[in-house]
Amino acid sequence: MKKLALLLALALLAGMLPAGAFAEEIEEEYVWEELPGEAVGFTGAEGLYAEPEGDAPEDPEDLAAYEAGEPVMGDADLQMEEPEPHPEETVGEQMVEPAPHVDPNGPQLASNQLVLGVGEAFALNGTLPEGQTGAITYSSTDAAVASVAADGRVTAVAVGDVTVTALAEGGAYAECFVSVRKAPDAVKFAVKTFSVGKGETAVAPGVILGDGSSEYAGGWTLKSSKPKVLTIDASGALVGKKTGKSVLTVTTYNGKTAKLNVTVVKPPKKVTIAVDKTLMGVGETGQAGFTLTKKTASQVKFTSDAPGVVTVDAVSGQMKAVAEGTAKIHATTFNNRDDAVEVTVKAAPTSLSFGSSQFVMGVGMTTASAAFVNDGAGAGIAYAIANPKVASYDKGVIKALSIGETDLTATTYNGLTATCKLVVKPKPAYVKLPYTSLTIGVGDTVHLTPDVGDSASTYTYTTSAKKKVSVTQEGVIQGLAKGKATITIKTYNKRKCKLKVVVQDKPTPPGNPDNELPVNLASVVLTIPARTTDIAGIPGNLKKIGDLRVSAIGQIEAMRVAGIIGDADAAKRKSIVNNAFADYAFPWMTPAFQAYWKAANSDNGAKDFKPGIVYYGMPYISGSGNNRLYNAARALNESRYTNSGAGYYLLNQKKLLNKKYCGNDCSGFVDAAIWGYGKTTDRTTEIASSKKYRTIADYGCLRTGDLICKSGAHVVMFLYWASTDKSKMMILENGGVEYGSNTVHCIIMDTAYYQMKGYSVRRLATLG
Repeated sequence: MKKLALLLALALLAGMLPAGAFAEEIEEEYVWEELPGEAVGFTGAEGLYAEPEGDAPEDPEDLAAYEAGEPVMGDADLQMEEPEPHPEETVGEQMVEPAPHVDPNGPQLASNQLVLGVGEAFALNGTLPEGQTGAITYSSTDAAVASVAADGRVTAVAVGDVTVTALAEGGAYAECFVSVRKAPDAVKFAVKTFSVGKGETAVAPGVILGDGSSEYAGGWTLKSSKPKVLTIDASGALVGKKTGKSVLTVTTYNGKTAKLNVTVVKPPKKVTIAVDKTLMGVGETGQAGFTLTKKTASQVKFTSDAPGVVTVDAVSGQMKAVAEGTAKIHATTFNNRDDAVEVTVKAAPTSLSFGSSQFVMGVGMTTASAAFVNDGAGAGIAYAIANPKVASYDKGVIKALSIGETDLTATTYNGLTATCKLVVKPKPAYVKLPYTSLTIGVGDTVHLTPDVGDSASTYTYTTSAKKKVSVTQEGVIQGLAKGKATITIKTYNKRKCKLKVVVQDKPTPPGNPDNELPVNLASVVLTIPARTTDIAGIPGNLKKIGDLRVSAIGQIEAMRVAGIIGDADAAKRKSIVNNAFADYAFPWMTPAFQAYWKAANSDNGAKDFKPGIVYYGMPYISGSGNNRLYNAARALNESRYTNSGAGYYLLNQKKLLNKKYCGNDCSGFVDAAIWGYGKTTDRTTEIASSKKYRTIADYGCLRTGDLICKSGAHVVMFLYWASTDKSKMMILENGGVEYGSNTVHCIIMDTAYYQMKGYSVRRLATLG
């Protein structure tokens, strides 16, 4: 019986071929759900058979429906208004046990395994091998379940299982295992409507017997009301002959019928494939779908050009990633229209994280991505939301519904999970940038960081002059050619702002006056330390920071030895550099989520500090009370940070200043490096104009410890040149233009960036 149960399950699956997409679909709409099943051919107790295709019905009411292309309703017509999602059907002539006895020297039967409905018959048509003669004797183990006539015709009598034996005179025999199930008390098609392309031979739609369970079995026939429009070939497939409508009738062996409207339309001129995942992890499954040009039809075959990377079921479109690499998934129509999409497979993920204890959205905002997997891995991520009143998750999309908070849980296909707090805020009332105009050079890039106040948003970016300024949907603009362009930024709820961008030719890199130290890249380090690491990465990253400091001190000493600066000048510059690096070589971590000093300036949360991440450098902060008062040493003395004993300092959230951490903004950072913490309050306006500094007109004369400043904008400390033509420089700053900049760090910048933005070189008046 175990064998029998297995065979019955296989029999149920035999008629469940997805129907794909149909002609009446909207051209740009993709359907990802598995469609109802389709039956292959029309199998019955006599094998494959079909009734002759008849003429129009004689009954007047049926004739009117027939001429209108509508189903002709019979007494047994049980067509459903909605398709069943997963029909199960039992078709005649199915295996019931995997290994009935078969002897190549004995009787040869038309089938050795059958599933029949009560009252159904099947002719075994036993024959002997060539050269043998004699009679074949048939017997049944239980004639009350299935009887067998002397000519080998099996008739199903009652529900049950029997073995029919065909015995040759010489003693050789063959078995046929027969499972008898209920005769269908009803029949229906698995779909509501069906379309075929003109010239297409299409697999017929699925047929459901009874309630679709394994209790029912039996063969059926198909008949077309208009054979000049739609015919049925010997295999049971539907053939579209010419455009028009026909009624397809299914009739079971015991006379139950159902009808289905079938439309024959033009073959497609185009097929468009789409997949729910273009990035997958090894072992992950996905789904391919397709659309056709309007008012056309075709069943589609899916193929993969690299089945060793991604396999795809030819009919259902289900994909499976089997190895890292790329594969093109094709959808091909019967008339050889083809489209393909590339799918990339990466390693299965080993970690999953939100990167923050909070994920913020605005009411009505949607997103398909909130969590992320480890670098180098790929995975589709599903989400669960604890409070459905706050947000919903459907068909791969999270949607914020109302102001509030709820738990958001992410899960990968291989069972990794992560949870964070989903915070839904009001819709953005506005969107703006810190500036309304921007001047950049040809080839320059700038990452835009829109501000939506106490809300959150996704953005779309457009440019008025694509050949002058490009923009990505991540908000990165690039100057392509000299000229002007307007960048428009739009939130998900259609709030807009505009940015005027002027693109100029880049200035000529500064020269190298004879009275300055020649550029020697072999004497400096150009490797940039990481902004953040894990705990294990602390020693290596601190060494990189230390190497930069040594390079800067070495440049000062080289200028002193060359006689370019004096001893006192060198000592002051070394002091400035050492003070600055003392606040840079400061690894720290927060024990719990710590918001950036101002949400509107946090790059949509990118600058928020998250537990488990080691940051380097005193954090950037602005506003009265907390700014310009602390360096690393004072923060430790007051226990604003405590030594963890594991190579990093831990932010003491019990000793915050006005609920904020301590630190310095860009001018406070260089101010403390030059004068000491709390000694002056020089902002960029004072640094750009105070007599304590003087302007150096030639960028080529920059020396280690000099400042590059624009009043009201930003100030950085110059360390040394990063290219022989002085087109690039190594600078040290707090904050900066880079997205997510929230601590002290080094970065290599284009000299032209500061030149075009009107930055001045400012040097302490007491230095040479």
